[in-house]
Amino acid sequence: MKIKSGVLQINKSEKKAFALLIEHVRSDMSYGDGGSFVKWKPEQHFDEKEAERVRRAIAMLEWIINEF
Repeated sequence: MKIKSGVLQINKSEKKAFALLIEHVRSDMSYGDGGSFVKWKPEQHFDEKEAERVRRAIAMLEWIINEF
């Protein structure tokens, strides 16, 4: 990635890398209490608040991939 004349430029391999990252994160989130979005206070549960932050980040990355 680079910025040229104030415009973000992303090549195909970088777009593929972002897409793969998104795929892996979504897969992890799909495990619910079995994935890495688990909090142990006081017992094991899926951290929906943290997952929602990640969903917003995914949406931002997808926008970047599609726009540039």
